Amino acid sequence: MTHNPPLPPQRRPEQEFKVAVPSVDDHVLAGRVLHLVSAHNHPVVPQSLDPVRTGYALCGPRAGIRVAEVRGVSQVPVVADFAMHDRHLASQDEPLRYPDEVYQTLFGEAGFYDDLRAQGANVIMTPTGFIAGGDIAALKAVRDAVRSLGSSDVVALVPIDVAFLRKDSVDQVIAILQSIGIPIALALGGQLNPTDRYADIVVNLRRICREVPRLGVWRTDMITGFDCMGHGAMFAGIGASTTLRHAPPPDEKTAHFNQTGRPSVLVSDLWGYFKGDTLARRWANSEPLPCFCAICHGRGLDRFDSTEPEVKEEALAHNVASWSLFWSRMQPLSLVDRQAWLMDQVQRAARAYPAENERIQQPDAFKPDKTLAKMAKLATLLPSLP
Repeated sequence: MTHNPPLPPQRRPEQEFKVAVPSVDDHVLAGRVLHLVSAHNHPVVPQSLDPVRTGYALCGPRAGIRVAEVRGVSQVPVVADFAMHDRHLASQDEPLRYPDEVYQTLFGEAGFYDDLRAQGANVIMTPTGFIAGGDIAALKAVRDAVRSLGSSDVVALVPIDVAFLRKDSVDQVIAILQSIGIPIALALGGQLNPTDRYADIVVNLRRICREVPRLGVWRTDMITGFDCMGHGAMFAGIGASTTLRHAPPPDEKTAHFNQTGRPSVLVSDLWGYFKGDTLARRWANSEPLPCFCAICHGRGLDRFDSTEPEVKEEALAHNVASWSLFWSRMQPLSLVDRQAWLMDQVQRAARAYPAENERIQQPDAFKPDKTLAKMAKLATLLPSLP
């Protein structure tokens, strides 16, 4: 069976969308979607990252060491994120947790930022601890601690339990975030996909993006990151792996379904991630869906059922190339037209699930996650575009 590339949106031809007026915000992260990777290994910068529309972030305690390696091989903006929230809780007394070696030097906390600048980091995330659900005192302490960091290359990382986005607390969270005064990277905390946990998270996250200036979303997936970019977020950081697409509490072991070591693969038609071995099983007796990104060139997506390093690397390159292609289409649009474009893409993806199950004759083989289903439902409630 022959598959054609995805058609353009049906509601309005893409070329008729208005191009957004350039933002007055000249921050290096403004209007970018970033690729987040672990700093544990030597960094590999995907060639599909556009130095104008995207960026690259190194996450973990070795971020400072790896920044210099990236600077020598790539022109994309580089973010250093020590991800201290993976290991420490924020508290009223200690909202930021700097590495121990910081206090063994004469320069102290200021030296933490200066050293990363010297290594070549364009942007530095604050070493914020994880803000547990209901701990408003810790959130306020984070606000007070970061407000004095007035340098344009420092971003306040706010890793917050997703329960803070419930309707009974989101107003207070917005008020606190609005008073921070420097760019913010909001990372939703929780196991698996945090936006799946409560029904009102998607709507309230959109509200935060609209009402809090210079806020981006961090450690997220493609659909949530793009949705936020359509509702006013300044930037988004998409994780390379399952563990980098959410921020679990430091006192909980990361939960994920990928126990086989196979790579997580983005299926563009479905706007979802699936394990390589899952795709191989689903398409064992059918022609797989093809991908037309810069890595795949029309090849099937069933070829990632392996733990070999080169296969994992190619799967990661495919993921980045896929969302980069979508972002290149969405980024130039105004906010209103970004929402329209995304609404159309989400509805098409939601319809693609039953269609694909029918094609391979496996009922419920592919199921959309709760976030996609919620966004598709919200899209149906909006008036049709002319």
